[in-house]
Amino acid sequence: MIDRYYGYDTWNECMLFHEFAVNMYDMFFSYKGKEYVFNIDGDGVLWINPDNDKSKKEWDTAVEFIKDFKLDGRPLCEMVNELEDIDWM
Repeated sequence: MIDRYYGYDTWNECMLFHEFAVNMYDMFFSYKGKEYVFNIDGDGVLWINPDNDKSKKEWDTAVEFIKDFKLDGRPLCEMVNELEDIDWM
């Protein structure tokens, strides 16, 4: 029998570390009322900043993104369970 969250403790952890990083599904979430959308582009990750439509950031891999992307100065991997409405697209 497969674990409810593929061995992760929460849906948020499953979504970020399994569905996004392993299965390579695009992902969205909210944090402090702001929405974030990340697209898998080939093997890399693309984020277009909604606050500045001319600003985009790319990472070579989902793992690089998870380690590098920060909210409130904290890496995403450390605050994954604080994200709201996280899901794949």
